[in-house]
Amino acid sequence: MTAISWWVVGAIGVVVGGGVWLWLTAARLDRLHHRLDVAGESVHIQTARRRAAVLEIAGSGLLDGPESLLLVEAASAAYDDEAESRLSEVLRAVFDEPLATDDGAGRVLVDNLASACRRVQMARRFHNNQVASVRALRSTRLVRWFRLAGRAPHPQAIDLDDGVPPAFAGLDSGS
Repeated sequence: MTAISWWVVGAIGVVVGGGVWLWLTAARLDRLHHRLDVAGESVHIQTARRRAAVLEIAGSGLLDGPESLLLVEAASAAYDDEAESRLSEVLRAVFDEPLATDDGAGRVLVDNLASACRRVQMARRFHNNQVASVRALRSTRLVRWFRLAGRAPHPQAIDLDDGVPPAFAGLDSGS
């Protein structure tokens, strides 16, 4: 082979290698976007479960009338990040101290609510970790130059106050 043919073989190898790298990177980015979508749905599911647990405990008769009404109003309005944060504030205000309940049904309701609150935290953290991963890959120069993200929207972190009430400390730590 002549010197020029080695250059041609080398150039073809670089183009093919670069193409394979771009293809693998695009596939990875697609998988990350899919995982991000699933994580976002998980956050919505977990906040819906928390709202259901709040409504269940509010209607159970374990709390005073004003506290139950406050919980029902906050849970009924909680369909965006700001309202979900407000629900967290109300939960911390209502459950600032452990609920004194001796019956098993009341304890189960409180444990379910504690579990739901923790699951919202975990789902939001997982979603925001996925957002960071997608943003990191999308910010690389070659991904931007070759527009490997396509028309996918830029991922946004979920910013909501999902703090667990102090009365739930130590509850449901196994779930």
